[in-house]
Amino acid sequence: MERPPRRPLLDFDHLVGSFLRFFDGGFDSDDLQKKERGYKEEAADILKGKLGKDAFEAMLREGHYAEVCEIAKQVLQSTNLAHPIEKAKFVDGIENIANQERFANALYDLLHGSGEMEGRFAMFCGLLSEMGANKWTIATYYQFLASDGKWMFMKPSIMKRMADSLKIALNYKAEPNWLTYSKLQELADRVDVELRNRGLNPRSRIDMQGFIWASIQIEEGKYGKGK
Repeated sequence: MERPPRRPLLDFDHLVGSFLRFFDGGFDSDDLQKKERGYKEEAADILKGKLGKDAFEAMLREGHYAEVCEIAKQVLQSTNLAHPIEKAKFVDGIENIANQERFANALYDLLHGSGEMEGRFAMFCGLLSEMGANKWTIATYYQFLASDGKWMFMKPSIMKRMADSLKIALNYKAEPNWLTYSKLQELADRVDVELRNRGLNPRSRIDMQGFIWASIQIEEGKYGKGK
């Protein structure tokens, strides 16, 4: 059976043009606030408020593991960044009482641990694997929101196309891994530079993720037709 033809490479300037035609105010557009920024910032505020370092430590000391899992579930379900099937598998995993203490501790270490992110990320992904929920969107979701996008969120189909537009090797593998994740951060750095070189100034990397998602979806004629 023949393989389907590979999508043609995208041009970054073309993506910027697509984005600006839809959001004529760029990152100051009211539509961008409504469609991309607002709900992500609200989720980030809830996560940072309820699972900030001091509050999170207190919950762990008091053994409130189920509450941590409930907050994590609510934050994930408050956005459409992950696919519903991926959300459902994750929720099944954290609603299993046997996983709740381990998940709470792994999430704390991911967000607030003192070790290198490589080890923290690997431990979190390992637990997700045991729970049957080790997908890129789950493995990169919480640190994305907690860091205002400093640790970029991975939506594979979109990020692979953005990497193509800048001729960057993402070294993509379907299973979350540190090499691909670190290349994703390099891609985010490059997109940030390219946008600012063109006079576009995202308020945070949550904005930048919105640009990446929206520009490619607009170019493909899919934007606003469901995520």
